[in-house]
Amino acid sequence: MVLGLVSSMASSNEMTAMRTKKVSDNRIIEIGNVDTLVSSMKSGDVVYLLDVQVFTSVHMLYKFMCIAVDGDVSVKFINQSYLDVGNGKHWRSSIINQLKSMMVLEERTARVMQNELRVKNTDAGIYIGKSIGILGIRAVASVYASDGILKRGK
Repeated sequence: MVLGLVSSMASSNEMTAMRTKKVSDNRIIEIGNVDTLVSSMKSGDVVYLLDVQVFTSVHMLYKFMCIAVDGDVSVKFINQSYLDVGNGKHWRSSIINQLKSMMVLEERTARVMQNELRVKNTDAGIYIGKSIGILGIRAVASVYASDGILKRGK
C-alpha cells in the first residue's frame, strides 16, 4: 500500500507531490495522526513524505524511522532522497550518530532553558520544548537538502 504523511498545515504543493507518487487522498495522513499511520503500516508498504520538516523534532523523525525499518516499511523523502530507507536502502552509521547527537542536544537545550526560566511544567515550557524541536528538524532538513548532501560552506 502507498501512503503519504504530510504536515499539519499541508500546502497545495505537498498534496500535489503526494498525488504524483500515486498516493490516494484517503491514504494521506496528517502528522498529528501519525499513530493511525503507524498502526496501519504493514510489511512492504511505502510511505512518502515531502521532507523531514513534516516532523516536529529529530526525536519524532528517528522514532518513526525505527518503527518503519522494524516493520519492513519503505520510507521515501521526496526532497531528501538520501534519507530514504527500505528495499535494501538503510541509513549509514554516520547519519544515525548525527541524529542521535541532535536528539540529545534537543533534549538538553530544552531542559536547560526550561530550568533557567523556571517554566518546566507550564505552557511556556512546552512551547520552548516544541520550538527547540522545530529548530533541530530544520537543521536536519538543511543538512540533507536535495541540492547537496551535507552542504559545505563556501
